[in-house]
Amino acid sequence: LDRTSVGRWGLVISSLVIILPLSMQRDMANLSKTSTLSVIFDILMVLIIAVSSPIKESLEQNGGIIEVMQESTIHISTVFIGLGVLSFAFVCQDSSFII
Repeated sequence: LDRTSVGRWGLVISSLVIILPLSMQRDMANLSKTSTLSVIFDILMVLIIAVSSPIKESLEQNGGIIEVMQESTIHISTVFIGLGVLSFAFVCQDSSFII
């Protein structure tokens, strides 16, 4: 088995073992503990990324924040496409925390 098929099988198995039973519950109030745990892990993940990201060193190597911002990859022609994608992702994430 190659790496792609192992990843796909892992996704299928985790979906069947974790996501399917959670989505088949009749009473959504039972998911409050799962939702709380999800929010805690989201916060933990953001903290780990913020602490371990090498932003200070990479900014210093590239000439500072002003130089990095001037050479950024923001293109006016794709700003609205990117905003649409980010808005959709935000709406989907927000609706998953309603419980």
